[in-house]
Amino acid sequence: MTILLEKSGGKSVIRLAGAVTIASAAELKTALLEAVASNVDILISLEEVTEVDVSILQLIVASARDANLSGQELTSAAPTPPVVSQAVQSAGLAPFWISAAAEAAAQVVLIGGV
Repeated sequence: MTILLEKSGGKSVIRLAGAVTIASAAELKTALLEAVASNVDILISLEEVTEVDVSILQLIVASARDANLSGQELTSAAPTPPVVSQAVQSAGLAPFWISAAAEAAAQVVLIGGV
């Protein structure tokens, strides 16, 4: 599991790789809180994720809501690996994850205001 927070192009970028599970939730929460506190839009890269559980997905959706309330946007860089897409569907989080317009633009907006 790797969680990397960096600044790029005026955004906070969080790159996740490997198995991102409950064991890494505290580290991810810290990165997400720091990104939201930066008051810039947030891009989360899941391309290299090999395993994810619902606790991580819930944390990302909650952070998207917090970012939205702060006037920021949290987006997921495309492509989303099948393991993440399947976990989103299984957890019932698809309504909070997908925006067709953003998907067409090669990014998925996480809807936090719902």
